[in-house]
Amino acid sequence: MSDSYLTRIVELALELDQLAAGIYHNLAANTAVSELKEFWANMAEESRQQTASWHSLREMTSNDSLPQLFADPPSVIYELSGQSEKIGLLTEQSSGTRSHVEQFVLAFRLEFLLLHPAIERLRHFFGLFQEDGGPAGRQEAHIRRFIVAMRQYGVSSMELEALGETVESTWLHAKEQAEDATRDQLTGVMNRQGMIAAMNTLGYLAKRNRFHSGVLLVDIDDFKTVNKNLGHQEGDRLLRRLAALLLDCRRESDVVGRFGGQEFLVFLPDVSHEGLQLVADKMRLAIATSTAGGTHVTACVGAAGCSMTGNVERHVELMLRQAEKNLGEAKRVGTNRTVCSEVEA
Repeated sequence: MSDSYLTRIVELALELDQLAAGIYHNLAANTAVSELKEFWANMAEESRQQTASWHSLREMTSNDSLPQLFADPPSVIYELSGQSEKIGLLTEQSSGTRSHVEQFVLAFRLEFLLLHPAIERLRHFFGLFQEDGGPAGRQEAHIRRFIVAMRQYGVSSMELEALGETVESTWLHAKEQAEDATRDQLTGVMNRQGMIAAMNTLGYLAKRNRFHSGVLLVDIDDFKTVNKNLGHQEGDRLLRRLAALLLDCRRESDVVGRFGGQEFLVFLPDVSHEGLQLVADKMRLAIATSTAGGTHVTACVGAAGCSMTGNVERHVELMLRQAEKNLGEAKRVGTNRTVCSEVEA
């Protein structure tokens, strides 16, 4: 996908929130009720805050720091451009004096138009690298406040309450779609697709900052025996437990995902070779000494590191290959082992 496509999609998302901020400003200016005026003003400010995330994302796209996120970007651009035109019409309508019901109906139409799956996917992806959930977390709070306000000011209107429920269900559906694209349903961590996208994105940032990066491939020893002797339900519980354990052991900057089967992948965007070895052993020992859940297991870890000096996607691929090679070597030696090395370029 051409990088200009993704840049345009982010620019359209920015444009939509800028229009939303203007509409909420108009609604605040056209109500005499102090509480409602304050609510609309807050909604406008929240929309303006969302634009800061889009500015950051636009910078990342201009620096080739985002992977391909959409299978058909021209269609996404066409749809978002249509949403922008429709919201532009709402801007004109929001300038007149309106009753509470009229204002909320207009705001409902605005929020509904903003709930495009592509925008939710961008918010969700950007939030993967932020502890507070980033724009996705802020959007969730924004929608919740809007729904509460619709109910508060629409007590006498069944239509308004129904509109509020529609906004909520539509947003939840869009959120679930965005999360499903990158999350492993069993463990809650990122799936293989999400991890590759995250590694490529963080890899570009590592390259820009001249960081040394690393990956850990963690594989449970004798997992087939666990499934055979204790059943697949216990195997699933073990995988969820391991995912939680790896999340607890990671550093704030690291990302964790399920790579497939009983294999988990950890990407460390900024770590020395010595630090990579230490984190690998920390995670391996944490698994070996864990008593949670009642099933004791060990794991082998294949670790690989490199400095992001050339093509990022190529470096990520080389690290994964080296980590798989090192994991295989650890498994050949025995169980509860770590093998760590630099990428063989």
